[in-house]
Amino acid sequence: AYYATLGDAVAAVQEGESTPTTIVLLKDASGGGVSINNKNIIFDFGGHTYTVGEPTVGSAGTETNGFQLLRGSTIKMTNGTLKASNYPNLKIMIQNYCDLTLEDVNLDASEALQCQYVASNNCGEVEIIGSTNITAASGQVAFDVCWWPTSYSEGVQVTINTTGNITGNIELGTYGSLTGHEISASTLTIEQGTFSGEIEVSTELETQATEKISISGGTFTHADVSAYLVDTVKQDSTGQVRPLAAEDSESVARIRETYYRSLQAAIDDAENGETVTLVRTSTDNSSIVIDDGRSLTLNMNGCDVGFAKNQNISIYHGGLN
Repeated sequence: AYYATLGDAVAAVQEGESTPTTIVLLKDASGGGVSINNKNIIFDFGGHTYTVGEPTVGSAGTETNGFQLLRGSTIKMTNGTLKASNYPNLKIMIQNYCDLTLEDVNLDASEALQCQYVASNNCGEVEIIGSTNITAASGQVAFDVCWWPTSYSEGVQVTINTTGNITGNIELGTYGSLTGHEISASTLTIEQGTFSGEIEVSTELETQATEKISISGGTFTHADVSAYLVDTVKQDSTGQVRPLAAEDSESVARIRETYYRSLQAAIDDAENGETVTLVRTSTDNSSIVIDDGRSLTLNMNGCDVGFAKNQNISIYHGGLN
């Protein structure tokens, strides 16, 4: 079936379907926002651009969204461009509360100076993959990872593994009361991408940000992300996050050819029967515990291991040779 507007095509999709319905954009088009509830849709832009603007959608009294993707939906956007117009009421191009995949798609709000967020993520699993690009206007936010426990206690889990560019700031933030819900269920995992902007963390989440943000790859041209790196990588002087190497001063131990910044991290990662080899003297370690039945070999390799006061290696169930 053919439809005059994108909104008409969305309205025709049945709710509650497990099999996705694909909506294909046949040419460049402009139109109003769409609100999607309990629908499974693939938006195939067909290499074209949809420019979203008036009228915007959203909850009553806050109709500031281009796309409002409500909990219970499953949405994928691919193969083209979603662009924000300069309509004054368009503040958030995608307001997301559902499982969302952005694959080989451009989200472009670069010319929409009033658009505060290209994508605001509040609930669900979000994957930003392929060659996806997200571009915010100057000073605005590419996307956020929000913790809104009073309405979405499951949080949102955002994973970025794109060869594209993320231009604009990234926010780890909160909404609503956190009383009784101080520990966030929302997380950000970055595996690949080129990032031009800061990672901003709200005051409420500052103490847990290093547990909620995990970075194993990517290039960050305007941000020091060393606090969020996994134990096997470093950020070099160009901003690139790359695997640790033997010559890096941060490398303390290795398993085969994977290097770790701490002995604890290497032992935690080691599988039963593997050898953890020290590459540098490691001092002031906290207690290291093996209690899961693994038997490991620690090759001192001529290095020393030191522990902080009253700390040691404890083996309750397993072995260390």
